[in-house]
Amino acid sequence: MLFNNAIGGSGGVTNRTYTFDQTAPPLPLTGFPPSGTYSPNNNGGSRTFAAPLPPPPYNSNLNIFNGLSGASVNGTWELFVQDFVGGDAGNINGGWSITIQTGTLNCFTQPA
Repeated sequence: MLFNNAIGGSGGVTNRTYTFDQTAPPLPLTGFPPSGTYSPNNNGGSRTFAAPLPPPPYNSNLNIFNGLSGASVNGTWELFVQDFVGGDAGNINGGWSITIQTGTLNCFTQPA
C-alpha cells in the first residue's frame, strides 16, 4: 500500500511523479501533492478493495526489500488503483513504471 486517503479534492493529478522512500515525509492528507518523494502511507487503515486485488492485510513498509538482490524482486508486478469517492472517473495515461532499489548505494573516494 503506497498511499491511501492521501489525495483529495476535485480536479486531476496530472503529470506527477511520486517516488516512495521509507525515510521521506508522508504524502499530505489533503489537496494534490506535487511530484516528490514521500513515504508510503496507509492513512485510512484497512480497506476492502475490489477484485482482483488480494484481501488485506497490505504492507506499507518498503524496508522488506532491503538486502534483496535484483533477481529477488524480478517478476510480474501489478498496479491496483481504486477511487473510493463516487461521481467521478479517471485513468492512467501513458502507463506506469516501478523501480526497486535494494540496499544502500555507497560512494568512496580513494586518496591520491
